[in-house]
Amino acid sequence: MAKTLEQEVKEAIKKLQLLPKEFSKKTKRKMLRKAAKPLINAARNNIGDSNEPHYRYKTSKASNKLRAPKGKGNVVAVYHPGNLRKSIKALTFRKSSDIFVGPRVAKRGSGGHYGKGSRVDGYYAAMVEFGTRNTAGQAYMRRAVPAATQAVQKKIISETKIIIENFKNKNKV
Repeated sequence: MAKTLEQEVKEAIKKLQLLPKEFSKKTKRKMLRKAAKPLINAARNNIGDSNEPHYRYKTSKASNKLRAPKGKGNVVAVYHPGNLRKSIKALTFRKSSDIFVGPRVAKRGSGGHYGKGSRVDGYYAAMVEFGTRNTAGQAYMRRAVPAATQAVQKKIISETKIIIENFKNKNKV
């Protein structure tokens, strides 16, 4: 018995309603992680490294509101050249299915050496991006976004096409 046009349309609609399931949280993250690589590379290339390590101090308060004089605190962390560059990564958060690109920050209160091995801490990224009252900002992320936008969009489109092609082959739509 031949199917009517109405039956064929209903079957096609049922199959197409399964398409959003192909874009699960895991699949979406995998696709966006691949697409984020050009932005990560652009941001890393925009960062100028220093020549010497920098230190983070913990200073106990001398009195109620005054901190100890500069250089009198205990060294808590050492940041080697290239630490900020290495800390730029694709970040995921539990409640979001999206990928965020930016510096990875170490857990609160952690210390040690950063930037030599795989350990990184980009807590000072905003100071480098926007500057401080003593230094001008480098704007490494703000320059990276327009530079990498086209490459990211092309990668998202190509990855989406692959998912749709796999869906078509699997469901014969």
